[in-house]
Amino acid sequence: IYNNTRRLTPKTVTASSELSPFWSKTQAVDENTSTFWSTTPAPFWNSEFISLDFGEIKWITSINLYPLHIFSLNFFPLDFTIESSTDNISWYTITAEQDYTLQTFPPESWNFGTPYEARYLRIYITKAKTFFIFHLAQIAEIEVYGDDLAEYSTAVPDRSSTSLQAFDINTITDTDPSLDTYQKEEGDPAESFFEPPTVPGKPVVTFK
Repeated sequence: IYNNTRRLTPKTVTASSELSPFWSKTQAVDENTSTFWSTTPAPFWNSEFISLDFGEIKWITSINLYPLHIFSLNFFPLDFTIESSTDNISWYTITAEQDYTLQTFPPESWNFGTPYEARYLRIYITKAKTFFIFHLAQIAEIEVYGDDLAEYSTAVPDRSSTSLQAFDINTITDTDPSLDTYQKEEGDPAESFFEPPTVPGKPVVTFK
């Protein structure tokens, strides 16, 4: 389990629309949950998005999204996907939400057991809430946690050069039935055999 995560700061932010200058896309990553990004209110809803570019490929371990509450109202997206990409062309859906219901306490969190490799992260919104006749979506803050590729690779043990221990076939006393497939015949040359890394309680023997 990789735990050495930190908040990743995007190099640039793009969005399909915004309400500048007060509710712009950069306010979704300014580390201030009292400011926010908002789509442009529209009488007919078209899919909207906000995308973060970290400048290079990172390991993504978790994502937090903060809703904005104003006078007990919020315009957090209803249907949306969280997507990752390494080239800004092909996108992979990390999670897809429909008629999303906010948790009791912010933030809305998605934690991944296995990190995702991505340079870009996108919130793609397909359904928003309405205010009178207008549709709009708002996100107060986007927090992305992970680490550099190099940092992650050094934290994972390298098992590619695991040493093998030599032993002689004449010393085998294990009663594992899987070993019965080998019958040592008279006249076999005296050879050394090798035991690869084993699963605790279940030795695995390879004969050659």
